[in-house]
Amino acid sequence: GSEPVGDRLNALPVALISRIECPDGSRWPAVAPLGGERRLALWRELPAAEVAWPAPPALKGEIVRAILVTPGAFDLGWKPGWCGGLCPPGMPDLKLELVAAASPRFQPVSGWDLQARGPKATRFLVPAGSVFFFRVIGGDPAKLWMRSICDREQDRRDGGGIVLLGDC
Repeated sequence: GSEPVGDRLNALPVALISRIECPDGSRWPAVAPLGGERRLALWRELPAAEVAWPAPPALKGEIVRAILVTPGAFDLGWKPGWCGGLCPPGMPDLKLELVAAASPRFQPVSGWDLQARGPKATRFLVPAGSVFFFRVIGGDPAKLWMRSICDREQDRRDGGGIVLLGDC
């Protein structure tokens, strides 16, 4: 919800963390437009201690829960293709076995190819909020924290299939 500020403006507290290079002489805090609608926002510099990445939880159980926070593209449709080989991409020392999954319908995603000057093919992604349950066979599952579990390197570089972890 929004809170009244003064007689005319409403403020909605939202945080956006970004790296911005400013011309010399810029002053912080500053009020400047943000986004396509050019709404006014208060920009201020935060100390590094306030911008820490959240640490993974202490995982105790044999089964861990991985929740997608970004849609995931997988070679086998609803599940990662690496599940047959047991190791997530780039983590040969981590062995996981998929034991269950909960996912709503696929999310169609397309776009525009600037180089080919035409539409990209529609892909069907597993939506954010989908949950995978893995049995830990070996290694530390905390290595998956905020990492992509997508099969293809480009999908991982694009930020697809990022997971948060928890015990079951």
